[in-house]
Amino acid sequence: MKTKVVLLYALVLAILAVILPLLNIPLPVGNPNLGSTPATLAAIYLPWPFCIIIALIKGIAASIITGRAWVEMPAGIGDAFMAIFTYWLAKHMHKGWAVTLGQFSRIIFTSGTIALTVSIAFSFNILTSATSPIPGLTSSLLYNIGKSWMSITFWAIVLSAAVNAVFSAIIVLLFSCPIENSLKKQTSPRRSG
Repeated sequence: MKTKVVLLYALVLAILAVILPLLNIPLPVGNPNLGSTPATLAAIYLPWPFCIIIALIKGIAASIITGRAWVEMPAGIGDAFMAIFTYWLAKHMHKGWAVTLGQFSRIIFTSGTIALTVSIAFSFNILTSATSPIPGLTSSLLYNIGKSWMSITFWAIVLSAAVNAVFSAIIVLLFSCPIENSLKKQTSPRRSG
């Protein structure tokens, strides 16, 4: 891969990971946005560390933008797991399927990370009933994990995964050839003689 082109794409995707969370749909729990599309595209086209970094940038940016750090920071970490999974999928199947399955894996990775974080913080009284982003939590950790997972998954993560899957798949289907060609190293022609 061409190092300068990789770094340029990584910079563009990192900037998009900061900007795209601005375009969100505020729901009682979660803010569906296009912020995970850059992490997905990094997983498809760039070396794997970039997809983790870009997912974490998205989590930090969304935390600052929405003021919901207890949801958005764990979402960024969950999206990093999603991006690694997408990277692995892209090595084993068509990239269009990889981005779609990768985005819907957020139902496990992103929702799970948020549910664990909020539930554990609630168990240790870091979050209270008044400050918890998930209403109706109790003293039962297992109940809280299930309640938090359901609250964040339906409908915030499902909507976000669907929209990000469509946008990612469109980019992959329409622009894979020019993106991949721009990333390839050109080999110098052999001299005869």
